[in-house]
Amino acid sequence: MTLNDRFVTLMLPGTRQRLGAIALGVVFAFVWIVTLGAETLSMALFALGIIALFESQKYFNRHASVERIAVDKAVGVAYAVLIASATAMTLHLPYATFIAALSAAALFERIDAKAPSTVGWLRRRLANGFGVVLSSLLAGIAAGLAAALLFTLVAKTV
Repeated sequence: MTLNDRFVTLMLPGTRQRLGAIALGVVFAFVWIVTLGAETLSMALFALGIIALFESQKYFNRHASVERIAVDKAVGVAYAVLIASATAMTLHLPYATFIAALSAAALFERIDAKAPSTVGWLRRRLANGFGVVLSSLLAGIAAGLAAALLFTLVAKTV
């Protein structure tokens, strides 16, 4: 197994791959945002997202399969957690950051699985490693924005 294979598949077994990647992304983003802050996490995710785009395409060129690619889920859910948690930190509600992270992860899973609108179009149009990662990044941003909007509306009513 090459280093590229290990990075792209996150060394996860096939049956637990999706859940493992999402859990890894949530834990990574939440721990990073609490310890080092949202600014450094955003820069790290930007770099990791670019690396994931190209490494997944190299993996697809070698294996002609996107089923084992898991890094897209980890980076996508980390984007969702970043956006939602950074917004929830400003609301000063009890446990808001933790609840925002979990709700962003759940929204990401729903959006990524159903692949509506532009997310689905990207996945179908670019049916390769690049398209899979790009659609998951877009799903993560959409889930993060939706969770942030939801928490902002809840904070206005409380």
